Amino acid sequence: MKQLAKSIHFSGTIGNLTFYQSRGRTLVRTKGSVTRERVLKSGEYATTRKYANKLALASRIASPIYRALPEDRRARWVFRTITGDAASLLYRGMTDKEVSETLWKKYIQDTECNKNEINPLSYNPFSSTKESKDKLRKLFLDRWIKQDKDLADFKEAWKHPRSYDPETVKRVRDPFGFLN
Repeated sequence: MKQLAKSIHFSGTIGNLTFYQSRGRTLVRTKGSVTRERVLKSGEYATTRKYANKLALASRIASPIYRALPEDRRARWVFRTITGDAASLLYRGMTDKEVSETLWKKYIQDTECNKNEINPLSYNPFSSTKESKDKLRKLFLDRWIKQDKDLADFKEAWKHPRSYDPETVKRVRDPFGFLN
């Protein structure tokens, strides 16, 4: 991947080169050999299609759980964490209903985000207590540690959930990539 001059903004393929935009920059790479049709129809991508379908289902399962979280805890990384948890359970062979019930219990009922009757099918943006936020924090921290991520990043993500962006954090701490 090479970066073009900053004044050139172009996306597309010319010959064997593919130009694309990323974070306001125009980048170029060699053209790949995989086509959409090949991924959708070829037997060699059957496993890829299977896992993509399970990830899509995991996203649909995670959505109502995410919406039931307190508004101040909602962020892209939180949704991705719940989706990843759902996908892991689906990959282990659980049904979508079992996964939904398991995650609803884990993220909503066990954390006591709402002391009232909780229905996973209805949207209810409720307030949360300090105890429920502490339980949620522990859940997400445990998942963060299992993924072997930096604890300093978690502290920042939990403190400012909506403004946390892992790509920006890496660039600010190591702007030239010397630490890798």
